Amino acid sequence: MRPYARPVRGRTLALISLAALLAVACGRGPGVSVTSSRGTPGASTADTTGGSSEPDSTDTPDTRPTEFDVIDGVVDFGEKGPQHPEYDGFLTHAFNDIEAFWSDEFPATYDAPWTPLAGGIYAAYPDRTSPIPGCGTTESTYEDVQRGTAFYCSVGDFMAYDDAQGLPELVDQ
Repeated sequence: MRPYARPVRGRTLALISLAALLAVACGRGPGVSVTSSRGTPGASTADTTGGSSEPDSTDTPDTRPTEFDVIDGVVDFGEKGPQHPEYDGFLTHAFNDIEAFWSDEFPATYDAPWTPLAGGIYAAYPDRTSPIPGCGTTESTYEDVQRGTAFYCSVGDFMAYDDAQGLPELVDQ
Protein backbone atom coordinates (compact mmCIF):
# COMPACT_ATOMS: atom_id res chain seq x y z
CA MET A 1 0.00 0.00 0.00
CA ARG A 2 1.24 3.47 -0.80
CA PRO A 3 2.30 5.65 2.17
CA TYR A 4 -0.68 7.94 1.55
CA ALA A 5 -3.18 5.10 1.34
CA ARG A 6 -4.17 5.10 4.98
CA PRO A 7 -7.58 3.99 6.12
CA VAL A 8 -10.20 6.46 7.20
CA ARG A 9 -12.87 5.27 9.63
CA GLY A 10 -15.88 5.76 7.32
CA ARG A 11 -14.15 4.39 4.26
CA THR A 12 -12.81 1.42 6.20
CA LEU A 13 -16.33 0.62 7.36
CA ALA A 14 -17.58 0.87 3.78
CA LEU A 15 -14.85 -1.50 2.53
CA ILE A 16 -15.59 -4.00 5.29
CA SER A 17 -19.29 -3.82 4.45
CA LEU A 18 -18.54 -4.41 0.78
CA ALA A 19 -16.26 -7.38 1.47
CA ALA A 20 -18.89 -9.03 3.66
CA LEU A 21 -21.61 -8.38 1.12
CA LEU A 22 -19.54 -9.78 -1.73
CA ALA A 23 -18.48 -12.83 0.25
CA VAL A 24 -22.08 -13.71 1.03
CA ALA A 25 -23.95 -12.75 -2.10
CA CYS A 26 -21.49 -13.25 -4.95
CA GLY A 27 -20.66 -16.74 -3.81
CA ARG A 28 -24.18 -17.98 -4.43
CA GLY A 29 -24.20 -20.39 -7.30
CA PRO A 30 -27.04 -21.89 -9.30
CA GLY A 31 -29.25 -24.07 -7.19
CA VAL A 32 -28.21 -22.44 -3.93
CA SER A 33 -30.85 -20.52 -2.06
CA VAL A 34 -30.58 -18.44 1.05
CA THR A 35 -33.56 -18.78 3.33
CA SER A 36 -32.55 -17.39 6.70
CA SER A 37 -29.63 -16.98 9.04
CA ARG A 38 -28.52 -17.19 12.65
CA GLY A 39 -30.86 -20.02 13.57
CA THR A 40 -34.03 -18.14 12.75
CA PRO A 41 -37.25 -20.11 12.33
CA GLY A 42 -37.36 -22.06 9.09
CA ALA A 43 -33.60 -22.19 8.73
CA SER A 44 -32.09 -25.30 7.22
CA THR A 45 -29.42 -26.90 9.34
CA ALA A 46 -26.48 -28.96 8.15
CA ASP A 47 -26.28 -32.61 9.08
CA THR A 48 -22.87 -33.04 10.72
CA THR A 49 -23.09 -36.84 10.65
CA GLY A 50 -22.27 -36.97 6.95
CA GLY A 51 -25.82 -37.46 5.70
CA SER A 52 -27.71 -35.02 3.55
CA SER A 53 -29.78 -32.29 5.02
CA GLU A 54 -33.26 -31.60 3.75
CA PRO A 55 -34.84 -28.18 4.24
CA ASP A 56 -37.87 -28.21 6.46
CA SER A 57 -41.27 -27.49 4.96
CA THR A 58 -41.28 -23.87 6.16
CA ASP A 59 -38.28 -22.93 3.98
CA THR A 60 -39.01 -20.79 0.95
CA PRO A 61 -36.61 -20.22 -1.91
CA ASP A 62 -34.69 -16.98 -2.13
CA THR A 63 -36.65 -14.76 -4.50
CA ARG A 64 -34.05 -12.01 -4.77
CA PRO A 65 -32.81 -11.41 -8.32
CA THR A 66 -29.64 -13.27 -9.22
CA GLU A 67 -28.71 -10.92 -12.07
CA PHE A 68 -28.40 -7.17 -11.83
CA ASP A 69 -28.00 -4.53 -14.52
CA VAL A 70 -24.85 -2.45 -14.20
CA ILE A 71 -25.57 1.02 -12.83
CA ASP A 72 -23.63 3.45 -15.03
CA GLY A 73 -21.24 5.83 -13.34
CA VAL A 74 -20.72 3.85 -10.14
CA VAL A 75 -17.51 2.01 -11.12
CA ASP A 76 -14.99 3.17 -13.70
CA PHE A 77 -14.48 -0.12 -15.54
CA GLY A 78 -11.99 1.43 -17.98
CA GLU A 79 -12.10 1.09 -21.73
CA LYS A 80 -13.20 -2.55 -21.67
CA GLY A 81 -16.30 -1.88 -19.61
CA PRO A 82 -17.86 -4.55 -17.40
CA GLN A 83 -16.24 -7.94 -18.06
CA HIS A 84 -17.88 -10.10 -15.40
CA PRO A 85 -21.61 -10.48 -16.08
CA GLU A 86 -21.91 -12.77 -13.04
CA TYR A 87 -21.10 -9.93 -10.64
CA ASP A 88 -20.42 -6.49 -12.22
CA GLY A 89 -24.06 -5.44 -11.94
CA PHE A 90 -24.29 -6.78 -8.41
CA LEU A 91 -21.12 -4.87 -7.52
CA THR A 92 -22.53 -1.54 -8.71
CA HIS A 93 -25.73 -2.17 -6.75
CA ALA A 94 -23.69 -3.13 -3.67
CA PHE A 95 -21.71 0.11 -3.82
CA ASN A 96 -24.94 2.09 -4.17
CA ASP A 97 -26.48 0.23 -1.21
CA ILE A 98 -23.40 0.78 0.96
CA GLU A 99 -23.42 4.49 0.12
CA ALA A 100 -27.12 4.75 1.02
CA PHE A 101 -26.62 2.82 4.26
CA TRP A 102 -23.70 4.95 5.48
CA SER A 103 -25.34 8.22 4.46
CA ASP A 104 -27.98 7.40 7.09
CA GLU A 105 -25.97 5.45 9.66
CA PHE A 106 -22.68 7.36 9.77
CA PRO A 107 -24.21 10.60 11.14
CA ALA A 108 -26.36 8.63 13.59
CA THR A 109 -23.42 6.53 14.80
CA TYR A 110 -20.55 9.02 14.78
CA ASP A 111 -22.40 12.34 15.13
CA ALA A 112 -20.55 13.60 12.07
CA PRO A 113 -21.66 14.14 8.49
CA TRP A 114 -21.12 11.42 5.90
CA THR A 115 -19.03 12.49 2.95
CA PRO A 116 -19.52 10.35 -0.15
CA LEU A 117 -16.49 8.98 -1.97
CA ALA A 118 -15.42 11.87 -4.25
CA GLY A 119 -12.66 10.29 -6.34
CA GLY A 120 -14.50 7.27 -7.71
CA ILE A 121 -14.12 3.51 -7.77
CA TYR A 122 -11.82 1.88 -10.32
CA ALA A 123 -11.61 -1.65 -11.67
CA ALA A 124 -7.94 -2.50 -12.25
CA TYR A 125 -6.69 -5.16 -14.67
CA PRO A 126 -3.34 -5.73 -16.39
CA ASP A 127 -4.20 -4.36 -19.84
CA ARG A 128 -6.18 -1.32 -18.66
CA THR A 129 -4.94 1.77 -20.50
CA SER A 130 -7.27 4.40 -19.04
CA PRO A 131 -5.66 5.91 -15.95
CA ILE A 132 -6.41 5.15 -12.33
CA PRO A 133 -5.55 8.10 -10.07
CA GLY A 134 -2.31 7.86 -8.16
CA CYS A 135 -1.98 7.55 -4.43
CA GLY A 136 1.18 9.53 -3.73
CA THR A 137 2.14 9.04 -7.38
CA THR A 138 0.82 10.40 -10.67
CA GLU A 139 -1.04 7.22 -11.51
CA SER A 140 -1.83 3.85 -9.90
CA THR A 141 -0.92 0.70 -11.82
CA TYR A 142 -2.53 -2.71 -11.78
CA GLU A 143 0.42 -3.96 -9.71
CA ASP A 144 -0.31 -1.31 -7.05
CA VAL A 145 -3.86 -2.60 -6.73
CA GLN A 146 -3.01 -6.30 -7.08
CA ARG A 147 -0.78 -6.27 -3.99
CA GLY A 148 -3.74 -5.95 -1.67
CA THR A 149 -6.74 -6.88 -3.87
CA ALA A 150 -8.21 -3.41 -3.19
CA PHE A 151 -7.28 -0.14 -1.53
CA TYR A 152 -8.66 3.20 -0.49
CA CYS A 153 -6.54 6.31 -1.04
CA SER A 154 -7.30 9.28 1.20
CA VAL A 155 -5.22 11.62 -0.98
CA GLY A 156 -7.60 11.30 -3.94
CA ASP A 157 -10.56 9.90 -1.98
CA PHE A 158 -10.89 6.92 -4.33
CA MET A 159 -10.94 3.13 -4.21
CA ALA A 160 -9.46 0.65 -6.67
CA TYR A 161 -9.87 -3.12 -6.77
CA ASP A 162 -8.24 -6.03 -8.61
CA ASP A 163 -10.76 -7.00 -11.27
CA ALA A 164 -8.48 -9.54 -12.95
CA GLN A 165 -7.61 -11.89 -10.07
CA GLY A 166 -8.55 -10.66 -6.60
CA LEU A 167 -12.28 -10.07 -6.93
CA PRO A 168 -12.90 -13.00 -9.32
CA GLU A 169 -11.13 -15.33 -6.85
CA LEU A 170 -13.26 -13.97 -4.00
CA VAL A 171 -16.42 -14.58 -6.03
CA ASP A 172 -15.30 -18.13 -6.89
CA GLN A 173 -14.78 -18.90 -3.20
